[in-house]
Amino acid sequence: MLWAAFGWSIGLLCHGISVFQVFNPFGNTWKKRQIVKRMRRQR
Repeated sequence: MLWAAFGWSIGLLCHGISVFQVFNPFGNTWKKRQIVKRMRRQR
């Protein structure tokens, strides 16, 4: 029972972080760099 509560709390924490964007490693700067990188590959 304790393991289920532990797993649920980790999932809930990750969901809360993604919803409120507390930690966003893939922000606008990353997106722009990836677009430029892919455009260079297509040339």
